Amino acid sequence: MKKITLLFFMFVAVMLASNSVMAQKQNVIKLNPLSLALGNISVSYERFLSERASLQLHGAYWLGGSIGDTKWNGMTLTPEFRYYVSNNERPKGFYLAPFGKYQSFTAKSKEVDSKASISRVGGGAAFGYQFLFGRVTWDTFLGPQYLSNTVKYSGEGSDEQVNIDRFAGNFGLRFGTTIGIAF
Repeated sequence: MKKITLLFFMFVAVMLASNSVMAQKQNVIKLNPLSLALGNISVSYERFLSERASLQLHGAYWLGGSIGDTKWNGMTLTPEFRYYVSNNERPKGFYLAPFGKYQSFTAKSKEVDSKASISRVGGGAAFGYQFLFGRVTWDTFLGPQYLSNTVKYSGEGSDEQVNIDRFAGNFGLRFGTTIGIAF
């Protein structure tokens, strides 16, 4: 009887400990479902440093597409620090997030042998809210950004032959939504 009682209490202790560990999720892997419709694979990984602070690394690769007579492909990396204002069960709550951003794209003209390589570096600040449904997260965010552009042309023709109007401005808006799994 003592062994059964001891095993019962050990079982209860392990279950309570595992529940408290499960409640403190440290990691979230996320996918942006909207970007898939645009031919973009967009994945994020968030790691909690404390109850209210986390680091997130976002990466995206545009598989290619056309805008007018220009074919595009490229990638984005966005490191981000998040401070969760609310004291909720993580990874849930309202947050503020300064971020850096690096983008590299290639634009090729379909009509002439001309291409442009575009590099963009900058950053900004976003705010958002991450919902938690069991282990599933839904994150939505919005914020201003500033990106500095560097463009290099090569091939025949001039810079007029490759349409890079998409990157004409330096100020922009970063927004999105992701669905993830917390563990």
